[in-house]
Order: sequence, then structure tokens, then C-alpha cells
Amino acid sequence: KYHINAVKLRGDAFPNAFEAVLEPNMLDPSLLQSNAEFIRQKKIVNHYIEQTKSYKSFSDNTIPILNKRLSVLGPDSELVKGAIAGAQNQNMKQKATMESLIKTHLALGNNILSILDILQNNKNNWVYEQSQLEFDSDELIEEFNIHYNTMIQNAQQVDILSEKLIEKL
Repeated sequence: KYHINAVKLRGDAFPNAFEAVLEPNMLDPSLLQSNAEFIRQKKIVNHYIEQTKSYKSFSDNTIPILNKRLSVLGPDSELVKGAIAGAQNQNMKQKATMESLIKTHLALGNNILSILDILQNNKNNWVYEQSQLEFDSDELIEEFNIHYNTMIQNAQQVDILSEKLIEKL
């Protein structure tokens, strides 16, 4: 029961952190007018990155955790053997996809942080008017676009890998 509760708690924390990063106000230039807002958004993204790492650690240790929790039933328990074998089989089917998904989530978070850094460190070199973000230099536009486009690719890849992971259930 403890393991199931731990999975549920771990399962809630990561998606909640991901959902927070997907909020419509995230990276909204009209809101990024004060250092306080930059700090608030960076805190959300850093929490998402930490929850992603925590979820990876939990995922990597699922079998040992399950083994430890079920050890009270004894090493010869058919229930334990069956549960461990089933978990190992599922783990093997999903491992490569899960690893790619976690790496992509981390890349997404890091690209969002990079965009926030670009905007914060160059706040006197961009304006947001009439729903348009405009930069003072081509170099800044290029740097922003690289991270923005990569962020979009990361988000699309997260969707693809999430679907792939579900298919392997």
C-alpha cells in the first residue's frame, strides 16, 4: 500500500509541475515587466525541472522500491515473484521511451529558462506592443528564436513520447 501511495504522490507532483509550466501566462511578454515576475516564472520552471529529476529517480528505482516493500511477504512468495516479474517486464518495454521523455522534459525546462534569461538580461532591448515581441538586434532575435523553436520542438516531442509510452502500457 505504501508503494502505491508513493507512486500516486510522485505521479501527482510531476504532472502538476508540468501543468504549471504550460500555464498561458508562462513566457507572456506582457507580464514579464518586473524582476518579481521573472523570478516567479523561473521558480515554476526550476520546480518543474526538479520534479522531472525526482520522477526520473523514482522511475529508475521502481523495482528496488517494489522489492523492498514486498519483502515482508518473504522471498519465496509467488505474489512477490509475479509482481516483480511484471514490473520488470513493463520497465523493459518502456525504458528507452521513458529515458527519452525525461531528457526531453529537462530540455524543455532548460529552454524555457534560457528564454526567460534572454528576456530578463536584455529587458531594455525588447518591447512588447500590439501582441508583437520586438528586439533591438538581429543577434538577440536569433538567440531568442533558437531557444524558442527548440522549446516548441521539445514540447511536441514530449507529446509524441508520452503517447508512445501510453501505447506500451
